[in-house]
Amino acid sequence: LLALCWAKISRLTLLLHWREQRISHLLTHDLLTTLRNRESFYRQGEQLLSRQSSTPGDAKVALVSVCIDNLKSIKSEFGHAAVDELLLQIAHRLQACVVAECRSSDFPQSAPNVLLAKVGTDEFALVVAPTAGPSAGPESEPIETDSMIERLTQHILNSIHQSFFIQPHTIHVVARGGIAWSTHETTHKRDINKLLLQASTAANTVKPQPQSVDCYPRNSLKRYAVFHPAMEAARLSQLQLRQALA
Repeated sequence: LLALCWAKISRLTLLLHWREQRISHLLTHDLLTTLRNRESFYRQGEQLLSRQSSTPGDAKVALVSVCIDNLKSIKSEFGHAAVDELLLQIAHRLQACVVAECRSSDFPQSAPNVLLAKVGTDEFALVVAPTAGPSAGPESEPIETDSMIERLTQHILNSIHQSFFIQPHTIHVVARGGIAWSTHETTHKRDINKLLLQASTAANTVKPQPQSVDCYPRNSLKRYAVFHPAMEAARLSQLQLRQALA
């Protein structure tokens, strides 16, 4: 009898533990794509910035914003179910690109911390933070250089611009990206929200590309921009103008 009671208690304990893990996952991940959601992205991003502020050296954190331009028109033409499947496939391609780039020979064995999330209806975000290897010191070179992050961003956008097959339709996606690098201010204040806004601002400066880019070489279209303070000044100026006209 005692053994039976212990067996039931063990099963209940395992069930409660599984339910706690499930609830925790639902609270921190997007239900559709299973990527991190916005709230979890902010928390994890702040932790990465906090960790970076206490790390010696000049290595910076990169944040990449990927915006889907024509999601609304796709929803109007193909419906909600197609959009859900499309977002799921986009998430899979994002994950595949990140894994492929981090495993490439250009990245050292001590791979960077990577945080991928769905932060809006039509926006995904990626944070890449350096990780010091066991022998790394204050003078060690940063893992992620500008060229590596830009190559990763272009790889992601090239992948998204390839056709998606959602039975019985073939759907073409138009996307653009923005890159923002952490500064002393954003790192010290752990301001991941400001970093995301900067990356989104940079993405908004990219000129929209035609929906069908099959006539162009895959690497001929630069679909991203790197944030510059002048972009923020232009954004605020446009915002003030819209408010004045409202």
